[in-house]
Amino acid sequence: MRYQREASAGFGVLGMGSYLPDDRVTSERLGAEHGFDPEWIKEKTGVFERRFAGPDESAAFMGAESVKRAVQEARSRGGLDPDEDPEMLIAATSTPDRIVPAPAYDVHALTGLGQTPVLNIDGGCAGFGQSLITALGFYLADMTRTAVVTGMNRSEAMLDLDNRRMAPLFGDGAGAFVLGPVPAGYGILSTRMLTDSTEREAIRNVEKFGKAPADLTLEMNGHRLVEIFAQELPKMMTECLGEVGLTVADVDRFIVHQANVRMLEMFGALIGVDAERVPVAGDVTGNTASASLPITLQMSTEERPLKRGDVVVLATAGAGLNGAVVVLRWY
Repeated sequence: MRYQREASAGFGVLGMGSYLPDDRVTSERLGAEHGFDPEWIKEKTGVFERRFAGPDESAAFMGAESVKRAVQEARSRGGLDPDEDPEMLIAATSTPDRIVPAPAYDVHALTGLGQTPVLNIDGGCAGFGQSLITALGFYLADMTRTAVVTGMNRSEAMLDLDNRRMAPLFGDGAGAFVLGPVPAGYGILSTRMLTDSTEREAIRNVEKFGKAPADLTLEMNGHRLVEIFAQELPKMMTECLGEVGLTVADVDRFIVHQANVRMLEMFGALIGVDAERVPVAGDVTGNTASASLPITLQMSTEERPLKRGDVVVLATAGAGLNGAVVVLRWY
């Protein structure tokens, strides 16, 4: 279906929602159960606790809960009519509950949405950023008026919990945005995506063939990932801002993938901004992969609400390797 879109209208966030499992796993508890020094975990990663999903909290369940909450907020704020559903669903995850059908369809079924178009994106930790850019493309092509995008992560099944360099970093959860028309000059202003597949082995599953999702152990080269993160994300962000006549000084909030709290501190130093403008959620959620951006933005706005007109940068990178940056003006 094609829509008669107002040519000058923007495409922005109408509502947000997130879901975190109830089980809070402190670094002390993780250390006691798996032989880690909790002080080492906190010093090296900055992660004090993370959430682990229970038996009934599948990736699709968490994604669906975040979608429902985002839709409810969009309706309450007037972005959607009281009985209106988003016209498109995009789900991003690298930790599917099963391969077929793709997890987006399980999310769709659990939300009770109608026969809307559904897309599934696996961009690793950058999947949510990729999904926002995809939704924008459908909007600009007049193929949808509104969309809901969710990122979800249930990484425990892919982790060796006895690996002290991996297990403390990750946590489970989901986050979602409802997007739709906003006045001209607001919403998504510019975007960037990048792929460097020569670095694809920096974070990977060890096994390749014949394994169920629960049997695919994750490993990564953390030092190499930090190097690439430091080199590419600030450059992408600067280019994205420059495209619309903005600079780092114009940005009110940088929502950066919560790969590691220490990496966030490094990012702030690299671009020369104070810690208040680079919110941290990973200290209490861990790395929630594709759910990281929406969870962090929602937690940040609950603590310090955004004002209309604030400039927000969403910046993330993931397995592949790939990166995504979105610059938006809050409405």
